[in-house]
Amino acid sequence: MSFFKKAFTLSEVLITLGIIGMVAALTMPAVIANYQKQETVSRLQKVYSVLSQAVKRSELSEGEIKYWNFSLSPENFYKTYIRPYITVSQEFINSDPPFDISYKCLNGRICNTYGSYSNKSVPKIILNDGSMIIFDFLGNNYEVILTDINGYKKPNTWGKDMFAFSIQAEGGLRPYGLGAAIPGGSFGDKMDRETIINSSNARACKKGKDGVWCAALIMMDGWKITKDYPW
Repeated sequence: MSFFKKAFTLSEVLITLGIIGMVAALTMPAVIANYQKQETVSRLQKVYSVLSQAVKRSELSEGEIKYWNFSLSPENFYKTYIRPYITVSQEFINSDPPFDISYKCLNGRICNTYGSYSNKSVPKIILNDGSMIIFDFLGNNYEVILTDINGYKKPNTWGKDMFAFSIQAEGGLRPYGLGAAIPGGSFGDKMDRETIINSSNARACKKGKDGVWCAALIMMDGWKITKDYPW
């Protein structure tokens, strides 16, 4: 009887390595996608927390949001109600930021019509973690706030790293698409999950649409990117 175990042959080693490679090739994309989704939610939640804390601190000094002056320019609104209560790494007001970004919608089309990224008078700030916040236009008692959660890095796509919130006179800080920020909506309006996804509105969070309402969907789902999210 031999006490020596038979070693693997070269062909057996190659077959084993091939199987391992095939399994890795099949599983790695899913692993990477899950990591990207978790990072997206984490960064989005952090930006929301920073804005929420700034709004709460501002209310203590400036009074309740319903008494804020929403007729101000985006620059003056930011300087009055947000700037004193938020910590920034960089700030760009009436100056060009050191990057030129073009954003895409979920459906692949160029989406630069949402937001005033190229407008010098629109305040743009960079947080310590690299997230960018843009204080965009003011509407009927609400201020639209855009955030690129990884700054100027790619993919620069709505629903992936670009999202929108709004500060509303009677709704506070909310994801864009709820309340007064609904096109033609009022302060009490609240779309349900089905509408956020399957609305005929171009802003819906669905493949084939623009994806501007995707922050609302993530928040509705308990700060998660679920299986039916248009990733």
